[in-house]
Order: sequence, then structure tokens, then C-alpha cells
Amino acid sequence: MFGRGRNPINFVAAADVAAIVEEVVVDADGAADGTTIEVVGPANVTFDELVAMFARALGRPVPTSHVPRAVLRAMAIAFRPFKPVLADQIAAAITLDSTDMTEQLLGRDPASIRRGATTFDDVIRRRVTQGPAAAGVAG
Repeated sequence: MFGRGRNPINFVAAADVAAIVEEVVVDADGAADGTTIEVVGPANVTFDELVAMFARALGRPVPTSHVPRAVLRAMAIAFRPFKPVLADQIAAAITLDSTDMTEQLLGRDPASIRRGATTFDDVIRRRVTQGPAAAGVAG
């Protein structure tokens, strides 16, 4: 796992975003006209928690190791000249591990917030029991 794995991130399922966009677009009374809609997931989850969710769904431990941020920074610099895409992915991993990625709703108009219902447990359970296609995940 890249980084500490303890930074909470607010993930939202693509299907939830699509459903909310559809709801807003076909809204007959136009209540959301000109409004920015905040689409958030049902919970903030860390990568360590995701591994624990997979372990529960699989019924066995999932071995995990962490790559420290200092190593990630060095890798991003080292790969930049000959693997810039990989360097960018490593830089993104650093951002996910070090930046507040939780929902930021304080001070927002509650009418502009839509919360998706699909939890990571739901996605993992479908993926483990029915495979990637059933979970809406490629590959």
C-alpha cells in the first residue's frame, strides 16, 4: 500500500453519481437550476479500512505492507525522466495519503448536497461474490 493507509477519503460510487445527475437533470420543478450539487459518498474510508473490508468479505487475512511517503517521493523524482506517467501516479498516491480527502460540507447549503448510498462494503461484497463485472468495476 502506498503511504500510511490511514488518511480518510470520501469515495462515491460512479453509479450513485450517475443516478444523482439523472435525478437533478430530470427534476421537473427545476429546484437545482443554477445550483452546484455536491455529490458525496456515504462514508470516509481509509485504505487500511478497505483492506480490512476485503479481509472480512474473503474470510481470510489480506497481507499488506506500506511504502513510506519518503520512498514514494524519491520514486516520483527518480521515475520522472523515463516513466512520467508512473511518476504522476506515485505523486497522486502521495496526495491521497497526505491531503484531506474527506467530504467538506461545513457551511454548504444542505439542499445542494446529495449523498450516494453505495458503500465500499457493498462494492466489495459484490466483487467477491459475483466478480468484477457485477461490482461495476473494470478488470
